Amino acid sequence: MERLKSKVEEIVLEGYNADYIENNIKKENIDEINIFNDLNYDSIRFIQMVVRIEEAFQIEIPDDLLRMEMFSTIDQINGIVEGILSNCDERREYDGTII
Repeated sequence: MERLKSKVEEIVLEGYNADYIENNIKKENIDEINIFNDLNYDSIRFIQMVVRIEEAFQIEIPDDLLRMEMFSTIDQINGIVEGILSNCDERREYDGTII
């Protein structure tokens, strides 16, 4: 599931250049940063991220989970994706690996 987490991180950080991340966020804290405070996510960027996650992992995030406070950190987002994938009846292929 480490590749899954890496993909979630990639999606969340998409659009930020490496220098910004390196200068503003400590790598050891990347999973715990608040994307709304530390990355200045707004509601539009949040919805764009959700769509990219749904497309990347071929999932649908239930409406009752689509609350910004539930997606505040990469760890939280990863947990939601893992939870949805673990409850799927069918196995999906992601990055050449069946998950």
